[in-house]
Amino acid sequence: MFLTLKEFEPSLSHGGDIPQTFLAGSPVPDLKHMGEKATADSLARGMPRGYEVGYRAFSVNGRKLGHSQPITVTTGQRVLFHVLNASATEMRSLALPGHTFTVVALDGNPVPRQASVPVLWTGTAERVSAVVEMNHPGVWVLGDTSDDDRNAGMGTVVEYAGRSGTPQWIAPPSFTWDYRTFADIGSTNQRPDHTIDLLVEKRNAAEKGFNIWPLNGVPISPDTNKPVLDVERGKRYRLRLRNASDDIHPLHLYRHTFAVTNFASTATHGLHKDVVMLGGYQSLDLDFTADQPGLSLFHCHQQAAPHGLRVHDPFALLLTWPSAPDGVGGAGTSHIGCMRRRIGLIALHVSELGLVWWEPGFQSRHDAAAGRHELLCNPQGHYVVGMYTELDEQLGSSSWAGRLAGGRT
Repeated sequence: MFLTLKEFEPSLSHGGDIPQTFLAGSPVPDLKHMGEKATADSLARGMPRGYEVGYRAFSVNGRKLGHSQPITVTTGQRVLFHVLNASATEMRSLALPGHTFTVVALDGNPVPRQASVPVLWTGTAERVSAVVEMNHPGVWVLGDTSDDDRNAGMGTVVEYAGRSGTPQWIAPPSFTWDYRTFADIGSTNQRPDHTIDLLVEKRNAAEKGFNIWPLNGVPISPDTNKPVLDVERGKRYRLRLRNASDDIHPLHLYRHTFAVTNFASTATHGLHKDVVMLGGYQSLDLDFTADQPGLSLFHCHQQAAPHGLRVHDPFALLLTWPSAPDGVGGAGTSHIGCMRRRIGLIALHVSELGLVWWEPGFQSRHDAAAGRHELLCNPQGHYVVGMYTELDEQLGSSSWAGRLAGGRT
């Protein structure tokens, strides 16, 4: 069963951050001091708090709670859920009263240690695969633990055969999401060839009211494709990230899979992902092998204010991302051009068939006459024309000529 979690009708406010305490780990004192001082200095200069994104409508597989067919199950059945957080900005939770989730894979990679948890938490673009044993008959709400978000639509109904009535919600016990639960504890035997320190900072409301997020003091520039991290093909690199902000950052390395080698001040190995949450005022180590020639993007997947860097293999200086087929955005349109116009996350689903397919970084255009959004390209080399009648206008407005009749997925 595929579940895509997505919000609609966004708006901006200067309300400040909502504390997020669900992620394991403790603040690093010097990072906390650095981040709090930077924010206090900004506010003392009369700056407002940076824009935050809020939403009015929430959905699972494109439908608000109460507006879709229930998931029907039988007692004793084991259901494998594949959950995608398709939000542009939000961390999402998911709970099913009276049941637990046995996590078997993260971002499509089997976990070293399967474990049962009462709540699934995902950062933007993260995926979780978990098995639920249906052993608590009734009619239940499978939904977000936030009452406001769930009541605004972030949920769906699970209905046991032979049961009927009003779907019930019972809040789960307090729970902390901890990647160490699914990893092997201890240092990896694979030592990195190089370690690269990256400091994440927040410049409060520094660009027209939006926060700027530099890495090592340099914010990403789509005009210059900088900063660039040069790596050598075949070498193993450790990214040592330190977060001097209270925000949780879902970090995504394109075209690679990395190993989480230190989380919450604990050495780990065996946990492979491509998106991972870096906690507020915390540190995190990621190991990857530079085995994908060309440019790759490493960034936080919260799309309100992009921050990240390009990873560049110097042995592939002459390799560029493939051009679009003739007739799509004009002959020779490159993926880099598409990425510059829009870095986002689009979730496609066909709810009647229970199918979910997604890729990050699509360019999209709203076709008002047809009442749909059309998706063109993404920076990972896949082309598709898709339709999603309920996509929000904010997800993309680039203009382009021509359409691709068929695609490669």
